[in-house]
Formats: sequence, structure tokens, C-alpha cells
Amino acid sequence: MQYGQVWDAGELAREFEVLGFTAPYVVVKRPSDGRKGSLEFHLIMRNRYDNSDFWGEPMHVYTRAQAIADGLLVDLTAATDDRGH
Repeated sequence: MQYGQVWDAGELAREFEVLGFTAPYVVVKRPSDGRKGSLEFHLIMRNRYDNSDFWGEPMHVYTRAQAIADGLLVDLTAATDDRGH
């Protein structure tokens, strides 16, 4: 299979701002011209049990609590139907 341009994680971080992530795609914005788009990624796991060196520090953390507060997720942990079940 042939690919277009390929970036490693460092190159991606230098050239793009990551806006979102849903496997196997990452949504990005290129700061140089403001253009938004999506890139497909392929993960190659080098060590099944310790990926700390591979992943490094997170670029951005968005918690479940933040997503609920923003209205992007609905908390159904205490939800009931119309009969109270």
C-alpha cells in the first residue's frame, strides 16, 4: 500500500495543531494557513507493556467531566426511564 506524505509524532506536533482524535483519524489545523483537515494514522506498538517513551507527555487532556460540562457528553450513570427504571 502506498501513502502520501508521512509524519512521525514529532513532525506532526511541529506542523499541526491537533483538534480531535478518533481512531484511525486525527483532526488537525495547520497554523501556517489555518486550514483544517484529517489525517489517518497507523500505530506501531514497540513495547506492549510500556509505551511511556513512545507516547511522551500528552499534548492536550480533555476529561469526561469537561465534556459533560461542555454538553458534548450526557451523563447517564443515574438516568432512569419514564417508569423510574
